[in-house]
Amino acid sequence: MNVQINYSEISDFMEQRIGLRPIFSFVDNKAFEVSYKHNMFMPTIVVKFRIDSMRKDCICLSYECSNAASMIVTGVVAYLKDKIPSGIEVNNVDKRVNIYPLHFEHVNRVYEYVTLSDITFAEKSVNVGLSLE
Repeated sequence: MNVQINYSEISDFMEQRIGLRPIFSFVDNKAFEVSYKHNMFMPTIVVKFRIDSMRKDCICLSYECSNAASMIVTGVVAYLKDKIPSGIEVNNVDKRVNIYPLHFEHVNRVYEYVTLSDITFAEKSVNVGLSLE
């Protein structure tokens, strides 16, 4: 079973949850780019994420950005610390993000019926592969 989530839906969700509206764009089937421009006096922050590995209990991402963007990302993560769910772990030193799907209650309910089998990226969406349990 495949679920397709448009980048615009993710942007809408993030704007509602944390008040920031990033722009997502396709890089390749295992990588995407996120950009955000706070105001006209700040440069656009661009971060490229890549899925390095994936298991049922953990999605491991790495990210690339400029040194200036890395400092901004570190500041943003520190600022949003209380808004980042406990199932998301950000390591600014190694530029890694680990997502633990089973830490999210709504994902646990879904995992009763399906398991995550793959995540790929397309021009306008994230494609999530699910296997029936």
